[in-house]
Amino acid sequence: MTKAKVIYWKKEIAKYIGPLNKRMDDLFRAYNKRQKSVNAKTTPQQNELWKREFQKKYDRLDKKIDAAYLRLYLKYHVSAGSTKVKPGYKIVR
Repeated sequence: MTKAKVIYWKKEIAKYIGPLNKRMDDLFRAYNKRQKSVNAKTTPQQNELWKREFQKKYDRLDKKIDAAYLRLYLKYHVSAGSTKVKPGYKIVR
């Protein structure tokens, strides 16, 4: 009988995706700071600022987060569409 390695899912996510989430938080902080500096008070002004300066950065970072989560998920699961854990692992949520 082999022992299964216990994986604490929240810790794994924090380790792999935490830094990317921090970068996302930094992006939103930068947007809020820039919004105040250019005095964008109306929704159309805020939307234009977002599209012009922050949308591309957000999209790239969002794709990185999705890819990192998928890699982490596939590290311990049989496939992306399955909840079955690979042999040798036990996931604690």
